[in-house]
Amino acid sequence: MDSSIIDKDTQNAPFKIFLIASNQEYLNDKIEYYLESNNKLINLDKLFAKILKNNEGDFTVSIYSFCIDKLDKNNFDAQSKKYKDIIILKYNNNIFKGIIFYKDKNRNNFIYDLKLEENDQKISPPIYLNLTKLEQLKLFSELLKKLKVKQGERLSKDLLIDSQLIIRGSNSSYYFDFYLEIFKQSYSQKEIKTLLMMFKLDRVILPKEMKVKEYSSILKMIEKKPSIIIKYIGENDNVEKYYKYLYTLLLFFYSNYDSKGVSVLLSKKELWKYYVEIIPMNHKYFYNIELSEELINSFFSK
Repeated sequence: MDSSIIDKDTQNAPFKIFLIASNQEYLNDKIEYYLESNNKLINLDKLFAKILKNNEGDFTVSIYSFCIDKLDKNNFDAQSKKYKDIIILKYNNNIFKGIIFYKDKNRNNFIYDLKLEENDQKISPPIYLNLTKLEQLKLFSELLKKLKVKQGERLSKDLLIDSQLIIRGSNSSYYFDFYLEIFKQSYSQKEIKTLLMMFKLDRVILPKEMKVKEYSSILKMIEKKPSIIIKYIGENDNVEKYYKYLYTLLLFFYSNYDSKGVSVLLSKKELWKYYVEIIPMNHKYFYNIELSEELINSFFSK
């Protein structure tokens, strides 16, 4: 793919909407995607495509984009307080529509969970993949890698913002590996401060299958040198509060995936000032860790 198809930094170019679509591979030459605008169909730029397999066969997963030239006030949705556009899928003389929402014209927007509805004739759209949030984030990240976008550049930051909004803007739970994937991509950027604050044990779901090795090395590195992320905490912030978020995250990860790691972490007496707050308040999430008698006694003497 020619990386010149898009301005990586987009500082002086119109910002873009990025979205993921999928279809069975044999339909590649039979379907088309458009943006519906002012009763016209506008071609989407296809930036990326790959084949994924599942029990229903081979699927082509593609990433499309279009420019935000200006925001139409008629497209403002008062309920969500966002702007909306309609994505069109044409197949076999049928048209299927999906609505996307975005908030900001001053940055790039990455759309998760594009859904197409049945048409007026009650015909369902062609089968497409129901990708997880983690799978979608990895696809967007793969695109940025092919575009040679580095961490800290505009497109990378905007992807992190939209990924964090999924965690921040919903009262529903989120999978731990999705959170950790965002963490892995943002630990060396100032966005890590906001992400740490979002970590809530009562909203985390442990995935059935976790690729532990994808995240353990990053977490162990930060455990050894927490200044990597603490440096982004402002002078007027309560630094101890962010240490507490960090050690809650580490304890939770190790307690579920690395029994040796949690033993090492709990052996560090200089960190007990955090554990005496973290563990009693969240004991139902740490039922599976062994505590020394000395550490337990410290819970009552804080």
